[in-house]
Amino acid sequence: TSAEIIGQDGASDWGVNVVTQADGRMQFAIVDTTPSPAQIDVFSKTKLSNNTWYHVAAIFNYTHISIWINGHLENETSLSLPSIRVPISDQFFIGKTITPAYYRGKLDEVRVWNRTLDTQEINASANNITLFRNFTNLASGQYQIYAHVTDTDGAWNKTETRTITITI
Repeated sequence: TSAEIIGQDGASDWGVNVVTQADGRMQFAIVDTTPSPAQIDVFSKTKLSNNTWYHVAAIFNYTHISIWINGHLENETSLSLPSIRVPISDQFFIGKTITPAYYRGKLDEVRVWNRTLDTQEINASANNITLFRNFTNLASGQYQIYAHVTDTDGAWNKTETRTITITI
């Protein structure tokens, strides 16, 4: 049977789901039921095995969706839904659905970002490597920054958030 790992479902008739399929593949789905039902899916090529850890990333950026397994792009497709609304008021679930049906497995480090990660960031996360960024050509303005670290045991920590002002 299939099981939802993370999802957002609610009264807005919009949803996003990452689901394990009965055959072991991962599914990432974007659903919009108004003005008429529409769903866009991508499925992984890799069939996940029991008792093995996997890094799964699902990317949604309003123009396409993609699914990544262990830092490798498995599948992607363009979006053709007429209008996608991303309501922040709907319930967001980790390890269960609204019905409720529960995911039977272990999850670790579930992260939801408010921006699209690039290939380097997905690979760094999947392979637990350090990714350095040198930001150049920033426009004048205020920026919030922080640093974070993950040790070899997986413990995560970050500095306080600081605001810097760039004036050009």
